[in-house]
Amino acid sequence: MTQTRLNDSQPYPGADHRRSAGRPSPAPSQARRQPAAPPARRQPAPPSPRRQPAAPQRRQPVPPAAAPRRQPAAAPPPGQFGRHEHRGRHERRGWARDVTPAGRTAALEDARLLLMPRRAGRLASLYPRLVFVALGYAAITSLGAAYAEAVPLPLTAALVVIPAVTCVMATGMRNPLWGRRALVGWLAGILATIIYDVLRLALVQVGLWGDPIPTIGRLALADPHANFVWGYLWRFMGNGGGMGMAFAMLPWRGIRWGILYGTMICSGLFALLFFAPQAQTHFFPLTPVTAAGAMAGHWVYGAVLGWLTSWWLPPVTLRRVRGRLVAKLRHPGPVAGPHVNGKRTAAPGMGR
Repeated sequence: MTQTRLNDSQPYPGADHRRSAGRPSPAPSQARRQPAAPPARRQPAPPSPRRQPAAPQRRQPVPPAAAPRRQPAAAPPPGQFGRHEHRGRHERRGWARDVTPAGRTAALEDARLLLMPRRAGRLASLYPRLVFVALGYAAITSLGAAYAEAVPLPLTAALVVIPAVTCVMATGMRNPLWGRRALVGWLAGILATIIYDVLRLALVQVGLWGDPIPTIGRLALADPHANFVWGYLWRFMGNGGGMGMAFAMLPWRGIRWGILYGTMICSGLFALLFFAPQAQTHFFPLTPVTAAGAMAGHWVYGAVLGWLTSWWLPPVTLRRVRGRLVAKLRHPGPVAGPHVNGKRTAAPGMGR
């Protein structure tokens, strides 16, 4: 039996030879492909350490923030007074917005009173106005009756002055805005009387007349040895303050109206001294010198009273704008500016 030896280049019998013609046979070293090495197995990452829960921390209380310190306002430059452009003058624009509620109510009621002859209806606020005006003259009227030796001053003090003070306080508490207006007039009257007495005491030092004010306390207490302080208390709180309260109830204010008011008061004093000569023994003799000094003092009183009340309670004026009568706040300063009667100075609800 013959054995056939096969070369490596010859295919063995039964093999599926799929080589294409003309393709070179692979090299003997590339005949068998070695299987690829299996990929390295990925080692699992070591487990991360477990995060321990943080211990709860107590919230520290936050201290309250300190309030910022208020810086003091800078001093106004020379020639200015507060926010006003010139000393003694209001800022012309927007000054009416700073008027107090009592001042606005006073201006509104004065406008209604001035418009009352031109409109039909009754003024509901006429009652407190008349009460304060009438009771403001209680002290000076009682003193005049005592000077004329008609009614003793202790009797009128008990029956007129004390009930008048009680009624004024009750009316002011019942009508707070009117009470504030009366208080403004009362304080302005006291300050005006103090300034008036500075002039009067200067004339006393010169020797033009004596000081009749301590006599008021002696008449009120029926004691010839009463202290002079009682007379000055009656003068400041009763005479000057009471007449100032009555002036504040009038719809006219300002320096000119104040001087006219002082002239009226002094004219009443002259009438009392002229028609009741016995009053000159208690007050002062009526001579041209004393008359001139008394009139000058009452002018000072009225001017100061009108100026103070016009700053606290701005007056109103009636003007006709386009055929319509309108009441507007009048600037209380000594010089009228271009914005005094502008739109910003008119109090709301004061037209008709």
